[in-house]
Amino acid sequence: MKTLKKRKWCRLLPALTIFCSLPVMATQDWWQTEAERAAGDDLVPLYHKYCKTGERQFQPELPANAFYVFDNLIFLGYERWNSWALLNNEQIIIFDAMETEKEARKYIIDGLVSLGLEPSKISHVVIMHGHGDHFGGAALLQRLFNAEVMASEADWQLMDVTRTLKERYPDQEHVIIDGVRIKVPVAGQTVPEKNRVISDGSSLYTIAGDILFYLTPGHTAGTLSAILPVTDSNKTYLAGFFGGTGFTAPGTPLDVFLSSLNRFKSLTADKEVVVPLSNHPTSDLTGLRAKQLSGRKKNGPHPFLLGQEGYQRFLSVFSSCLSSYINKE
Repeated sequence: MKTLKKRKWCRLLPALTIFCSLPVMATQDWWQTEAERAAGDDLVPLYHKYCKTGERQFQPELPANAFYVFDNLIFLGYERWNSWALLNNEQIIIFDAMETEKEARKYIIDGLVSLGLEPSKISHVVIMHGHGDHFGGAALLQRLFNAEVMASEADWQLMDVTRTLKERYPDQEHVIIDGVRIKVPVAGQTVPEKNRVISDGSSLYTIAGDILFYLTPGHTAGTLSAILPVTDSNKTYLAGFFGGTGFTAPGTPLDVFLSSLNRFKSLTADKEVVVPLSNHPTSDLTGLRAKQLSGRKKNGPHPFLLGQEGYQRFLSVFSSCLSSYINKE
């Protein structure tokens, strides 16, 4: 078990200085209760995903084809992982590129075409973290459309390490290198050429407002997270995209992960973020929200708009489940 520095009521009763200076044991059950409280009625599947690892909570199936979530944001992908396309005037910015070039053709290129868009307008591909299920199709977009591929320096290095793993470990799915589990590339997965490094605090201009990038190490050493503008009926909102959510793999630096998550909670609170995004549909409940979106009436409430309080609860479920995992006996 770990210790908390302060009881939560100490912030409300600073007069109890001596009492509050005493450590209190934070148990796994306590954090799970906090996560369940934060989940409320609308985020229960997230609680089961992160606090009850191994359990599967039912979520509606995703639509078979690409679809608009906001006026300038398109979902591309399927139940396991996904990409996002952010429309920027005559450009398209892709967040993550699926696992293989075949998937990139099917879900990204064909998905854009199905909506009447030109894939040749893909200008940037942002790799949120350097695992194969997120960079696998980036090289294809680089070759076909001269798209600029962007990632953190640490995860460019991680991707570079994976280049030779298939030859060295042909019969393995994962290998442990320096205490970290790395997935061996699958067939049809190509590491892109290094174009651009994203550093903490970097930004990328869009007509709706700047995309802001932050380094949030944990899932990988160079996981990126972003705050980006989305539009609905001429109104602009901010979405928060935490770029790597899994924390149970061997070698994951859990304290670093939690620190990154808490930092992103603070950043998104300051920026008044209201929309959750992820690169795995079960991590932002895209399937559930897509079903609600399909039944949305004109000018009706948008199911992806959680409000500031809702977005902070969304991250609190995640952080409390991570704290529970850290404190498990």
